[in-house]
Amino acid sequence: MPRPAKGARLYLRKRAEREAVWVIRDGTHEEVTGCGESESAEAERRLGAYIEQKHDPRTGQGDPRQVLLSDVLGIYADTITANDDVRRKDVVSYTIDSLLGFWAAKYVSDVKKSTCQDYVKWRTSQPLRSIKKRRTKARKVTKATARRDLETLRAAINSYHAETPLLSVPTVTLPSRSPARVRWLTRSEAAALLWEAWRSKRRKHLARFILIGLYTGTRATAILDMHWHPSPVGGWFDLERGVMHRRGSAERETKKRRPPSRIPRRLLPHLRRWRAADAKKGINLAVHYYGRPLTRLKTVWHAARADAELGPDVTPHVLRHTAVTWQMQRRVDLWEASGFFGMSVEILQDVYGHHHPDYQTGAANAL
Repeated sequence: MPRPAKGARLYLRKRAEREAVWVIRDGTHEEVTGCGESESAEAERRLGAYIEQKHDPRTGQGDPRQVLLSDVLGIYADTITANDDVRRKDVVSYTIDSLLGFWAAKYVSDVKKSTCQDYVKWRTSQPLRSIKKRRTKARKVTKATARRDLETLRAAINSYHAETPLLSVPTVTLPSRSPARVRWLTRSEAAALLWEAWRSKRRKHLARFILIGLYTGTRATAILDMHWHPSPVGGWFDLERGVMHRRGSAERETKKRRPPSRIPRRLLPHLRRWRAADAKKGINLAVHYYGRPLTRLKTVWHAARADAELGPDVTPHVLRHTAVTWQMQRRVDLWEASGFFGMSVEILQDVYGHHHPDYQTGAANAL
């Protein structure tokens, strides 16, 4: 039975009538360092450089026991950085940093149910920090955050496996999903929020955002990317045909579907007025702050929400929940609503169906 390879190491080769020299032995391969016997520190440095140069995280013969998760996550981070379709790269980077705190010294073979559970315990014991590294008020990381972290770990392993096939792909065990809480606004709440946005000159752009969200149920990021004219990097309002194109011509479709939809007739007059005002200033964005593009509405949203006396559960995504809920309350056909909002009929029925006045009436009346 052959002896197992010892890996790259230093060996002092003695030579007749000449000074001994340090060489690097790596299996049957041998490489001269050029360092004499008294230069052991420099020889060790060159050994480290050799090992670093030799190491390729995409090798390992597909053996999960030889593939470090730090390499898997590093390759995935590089892939995300190079992908222009990923919007919040800072979020992915923050998640990978959190994963490395636990998994960096482990191998792919170490991913199992018990270690995933250990990660959840470890992660939920940590204080909650923002992406900007600012500590929040004595709150701990939630299981929902740990679950999203593990989903990123699973995506990184699958991405690595797609490029460098592993002999076996481990199962990433996720904690149970938190029950869905669909917060939606009553008409009086929506009116209060809209008024607090409209009455301030520094928040008028938020009023546009709220109206578009309530009337179309479009996701926040897609609203902020809407233009008045066709664009490759965002959607646009075709006011002549009355169609809202939620996706730019060069953007790929993702799981967060953004299909075209008919512009509600009550929203059209607002859009025409806004477009005319922006055209005089040469502005192509539908929602902007004095011509400047927006990526988030965190500060202004929080201020308007507080002035409207609404709780922290009212996030920008609540506008989408509100639009869907209002349509269900008005007996809109499920198939037509699913196409308008870009969600499956199953999701629409499971999450919002109980708001429909005809929900289970046939079964209830048959008893």
